[in-house]
Amino acid sequence: MEQDDFGPEEVSAQTMYPEPPFDDELLADYDAGALSPELTKHIAERLPDDPHGRRVLAALAATRAELAAAPLPDEPIPDAVAERLRNLVRGDGNISP
Repeated sequence: MEQDDFGPEEVSAQTMYPEPPFDDELLADYDAGALSPELTKHIAERLPDDPHGRRVLAALAATRAELAAAPLPDEPIPDAVAERLRNLVRGDGNISP
C-alpha cells in the first residue's frame, strides 16, 4: 500500500493521515511494520478510538500464534515447488515447469 493511499476511511485535514475506522489493508500494513514511522505513530495514537481496528489487529495476532503453533508437515517439498522456490531465490521469477 502506498503511503498516500489510505482507503475509504476519513482523512484528517490537519494531518493528511486517515482517521478511524481504519481499513483492513492499512491495519495489515501497520501490523507488518510496513508504514512510515509518522503514520505508525498516528495510527497507534488513534487505535483506542477504533474498536474495529483493535479487533482486526487481535485477529492478525491470533492467526500468527495459530500458525506458529501448527506442526510442520513431515513430507518433503514436491520437486516442482522446490524448483519454483529456487527460481524465485535466484531472481528468475516464478517460473512454472
